[in-house]
Amino acid sequence: MGDAIASLQRNAEKSHRQLGSFVEAWDTLLPPELSSQTCVEAKRGGVVHVRVGSASIAWELDRRLREGLLEELRSRCSGAISRVQVRVSGQLRTGSSPNSRTA
Repeated sequence: MGDAIASLQRNAEKSHRQLGSFVEAWDTLLPPELSSQTCVEAKRGGVVHVRVGSASIAWELDRRLREGLLEELRSRCSGAISRVQVRVSGQLRTGSSPNSRTA
């Protein structure tokens, strides 16, 4: 049981290192009404995966990313970010606050 808990803790610490600065920048650069409709899920190979609840939010994020948000995120974050992949899921995770981040 102790090994499982230690493994979970290591994974959580790794996720925080990978996503921490990105999530902080994301929340700072986006207006609250937009960031509250997103869930940053993971960062793999320089690609940050973000889930949103509707196509209109995905469209707005895509527009902002193309107009300079991606460059601003790159300048504020540790680690390389090649792109942000936005996926419409129809609904953010039940039981979590809209701003919750998981990896």
